Amino acid sequence: FGFFLGPSSVQELRMNVTLDTLTDIEMSWQKPEVLHGDLGGYQIDVVDMTNDNATYTFVTTANETSYRFNTSEEYERYRVTVAGFSFDLDNHEHRVLGNATPQIVFTSGHRPPRPYVEKQTEFEQTAVRLSWKLPASIIWNVTWYRVQTAHLDNFTQTAQFNFTELQPYQQLTVTLYGCTSRNAANCSQPRQLNRTTDVAAPTSPRGVSATNISLTSADVHWTRPATPNGPIHQYVVDLWETANVTTKHSVRLNGTDLKASFTELKKNTEYSVNITAVNKDSHAKLWSSPPASSTFTTVKTGGFHIWLAILLGCLTVAIISAGVVIYLRRRRAVDAGDTERLVRT
Repeated sequence: FGFFLGPSSVQELRMNVTLDTLTDIEMSWQKPEVLHGDLGGYQIDVVDMTNDNATYTFVTTANETSYRFNTSEEYERYRVTVAGFSFDLDNHEHRVLGNATPQIVFTSGHRPPRPYVEKQTEFEQTAVRLSWKLPASIIWNVTWYRVQTAHLDNFTQTAQFNFTELQPYQQLTVTLYGCTSRNAANCSQPRQLNRTTDVAAPTSPRGVSATNISLTSADVHWTRPATPNGPIHQYVVDLWETANVTTKHSVRLNGTDLKASFTELKKNTEYSVNITAVNKDSHAKLWSSPPASSTFTTVKTGGFHIWLAILLGCLTVAIISAGVVIYLRRRRAVDAGDTERLVRT
């Protein structure tokens, strides 16, 4: 039986930012007091809390009780955990991690501190409101912020900025700097952020058509809207007899589906179909496109292929019947010893 209990917490865990770089993090620890089996090594997880929680994982051997995390990111906030691990006896590739207590570490820097975004960005369909904070510093007096996008380069003294006149579901790349004056030479390292505006209603689906039309079934196809304004949450397909709108029924499909199949239709009947694309915004509100419409008519009769199948079936029966008759006549002739009759047949 394998064990599934990892070691206890490492002891005497220490973390420091190195003085030579002001950004690298040195950590050291002592072996766990309780191992619960053979110690396989240590797993170190470093989470960059000021960079969308990017995570870095490192593994050391059981004999190593120190590690240096190398980074050039100034004024960054990291959550670091060190945990001993054992190997599952039933699966030697599976690490069984022990207890781990995270520690928060702030790096320093040789330049002014750069801003970081802590709370959720406010965004709408055509606007983004970005606000930020600044790490504490006893050396640098940051009084300006530099804000850059592909279309602007601005200095501001407030810790927020409104980006307007954007498009729905548009990715916006923003670069922030903390500055001691309104001069790019006196600014921090850049911090780049990617944000996206909210979704809006898509344009209509395109190319609605019906294929594989038979007496009682048909497939309806379409292509994505030219301007989706989002990832397309779903498609709504409405189908009804053109002469009787009360027969309408709806089908909801995933946003990746581009076909709907219908059965149990009436023969020789015209049907109308509407395809609507739908997006769901960050508040779970649905935004629908104008419908794309088309019509098709089911087959009136079976058509030529059915008559051909019937004809081939009749010919097959006739050939088999003729073969049986000839066989029986030959069989009777043999039994009667009628050689002349056998030859004639």
